[in-house]
Amino acid sequence: MKIFNDPISTTDLYKRIYHVVDETSLLAKRKFKRIIGNKPSSMDILLKKGHTNLSIFQERELAKELKDLDLSNSFYMENFKDNGIKSAVMKIIDRILFQNIRLRESLSLLLNAYDICSLGLMNTTNNSRTSSINWHRDGVGHRIKIFLPLINYGLSIPTLYFESSHKESCIPQNWEMFRASKKSHKESVDLFYSIETQCLRHYREISINWNTDTVIFIDTNGIHASSCLKLDRLNTINGKYLGSRLFLQLELMDITQAQIVHRYRLGNSLSPYNKDIISRIYNSLSYENDRGFYAPSSYG
Repeated sequence: MKIFNDPISTTDLYKRIYHVVDETSLLAKRKFKRIIGNKPSSMDILLKKGHTNLSIFQERELAKELKDLDLSNSFYMENFKDNGIKSAVMKIIDRILFQNIRLRESLSLLLNAYDICSLGLMNTTNNSRTSSINWHRDGVGHRIKIFLPLINYGLSIPTLYFESSHKESCIPQNWEMFRASKKSHKESVDLFYSIETQCLRHYREISINWNTDTVIFIDTNGIHASSCLKLDRLNTINGKYLGSRLFLQLELMDITQAQIVHRYRLGNSLSPYNKDIISRIYNSLSYENDRGFYAPSSYG
């Protein structure tokens, strides 16, 4: 269902590039659909609705160790040069990701259609003045982001998502460009509710909570936003700093799609950091083959 039909005016080259990204990401999505078949599962929900989650157990001792590293400042780290942080990430991988059988199975299924293009430790600020407050798509085609919430510092702000909106074409629309432009707070609020009203005619809006006992899967081609503006309008936060959240993030895309996006949209080459950790994930999941799970190819 196409609810927006106002693509951005740009060069023919840019249009051709995005058509290739769109087709490439759709091929990966179709491959994923063939892999999971018709069996009801959390991955089937991801394919149909654009999001899903899995419940996990997180050790209190691990959360304490992460807090002791003092990771409360806002940053995004892909290149773990600090040995203490790298050691902590390895513990997260070993003691959460590898210990949960359903999570391992889900990753194994995904990695038969997508590649891990990024792995990072992220700490984002919950504030009603950041760019993620506006409705948007990530503009890179069908990309699966996996979030593993680790610590909430202060108030945890849910993410809003329009179910099944990930099925829209990835070709950027004019309304998506407003997020990058400078606007007053009132303009941001007006835009937020204008887009929301239009989307609600076609899609169901849901709230995704960042609980530390949950792993979140999102297709970022779906329309999503932070819920800060809604809370702000209800006069519950009034633009105040709300704390932050620390989480591990994996980005999954078709490798060809990722290379195109990095070269033409981000202006750099695809060169994932932490290849040793990513290889560890691939190698661990490949051992699941004797238990009936899919075994992804090794990471190059």
